Amino acid sequence: MARGALAWFSRKSSQTSTIGATVPALTSSAQLPATLSTEADQAPGSSGSGTPACPSETLATAAASTAIEDPREHAVLSVQLGLDLQQQDDTAGAEDAFQKAIEFDPVYDQGYYFLARLLQRSRRLEEAATVCFNGLIATASPLLRRGLLELDYSCAEIDASLARGALPHARSIPDDPDFPPLPMAGLRERVEAYPWWHSINLGEGVVTPGHKSRFEILREAEAIFAPISVRGRSVADIGAWNGGFTIEAKRRGASRILAIDDYTWSHPHFRGKETFELVMSRLGIEAESKVLDIQEADTDSLGRWQVVLFLGVFYHLLDPIAALKRLAEMTEEALVIETHMDLEDVVKPAMAFYPDRELGGDASNWWAPNRPAMEALLRVFGFPRVLYVPHPLATSNRGIFHAFKSEEIYHAHAAAIAADA
Repeated sequence: MARGALAWFSRKSSQTSTIGATVPALTSSAQLPATLSTEADQAPGSSGSGTPACPSETLATAAASTAIEDPREHAVLSVQLGLDLQQQDDTAGAEDAFQKAIEFDPVYDQGYYFLARLLQRSRRLEEAATVCFNGLIATASPLLRRGLLELDYSCAEIDASLARGALPHARSIPDDPDFPPLPMAGLRERVEAYPWWHSINLGEGVVTPGHKSRFEILREAEAIFAPISVRGRSVADIGAWNGGFTIEAKRRGASRILAIDDYTWSHPHFRGKETFELVMSRLGIEAESKVLDIQEADTDSLGRWQVVLFLGVFYHLLDPIAALKRLAEMTEEALVIETHMDLEDVVKPAMAFYPDRELGGDASNWWAPNRPAMEALLRVFGFPRVLYVPHPLATSNRGIFHAFKSEEIYHAHAAAIAADA
């Protein structure tokens, strides 16, 4: 293979009815017991007879053929079934499988955790908290304590709840000290009228009910901004949606901010531009905004920015290479990319292609690079210094890349961070 070339791998072939490629699970095998990770690394239901079996058939057959008697093994298989069904967008089936895992083994923390995550993603937050809390009482597992933190319960609230044996009816949510809220009539009703991705504290006890909790956003922000300084710098946030990371850039001292989105800001269901404007108005944040498709936008429309954030967007693009070219043109100093990743077992630069709904049951997911591919692409487009860290919270393969236009710029950011410490 020529230097700089990419190996393109399709995750699905139309030439055979047996699925032979690995389907990405919602959790990495490194985070699961050995009995579970073995199943997670297999295609869901390749039966060997030329007809793909469904995950439930595969796991049921496995259980019967091995005459499983150990409740833990039953629970492990049930969790894997739930993950496979969740991958196929069968939420009800996944919920039932996670419930079965808890019934099989009431002290197996993975059953509680993945059930709570599913409920959280379905915006059934009180149920998710109850599952985590009951699991924490049953197992004393740090994983379930983390689950409550991810639902925005503080350490003090968790400890007090354990002492009295019950969760509080309402969480204590003080106003964000960095952004005193401005008066806004009908705030709660307006918030409830929209779907949300980011959980954002709007003051007076109002938090947008986002897919990502405030805890998750904070942990992500710590990893995203750790090796860069935005204080006194211009920042472009591409894929801003509700503005969770626009806020984090402002919190860290960005002097000028441009928020860009296309799909979620134009979609009649998400109404993302309306949510962004509501949040910025409520918190008194001045941010420019443009509805643009990064794959097609020209340099004049994008402008030049010292720091560019490109979080959770790369794998949603049909032509991410064109997007990277434009990102390189608009970035003066540092580019931060957070993305789903795949093919980590491939040494050469490679990207997985998802022509249908193979990744998370979402047809808008197209590509996932491995680490060598992303690092090679960034260097090709003029970023000689590239840093990588795994995502601090993700239960699937995600990573964060920090790319700098020169060694001098990298050291300048490091010096600015040290000066602020």
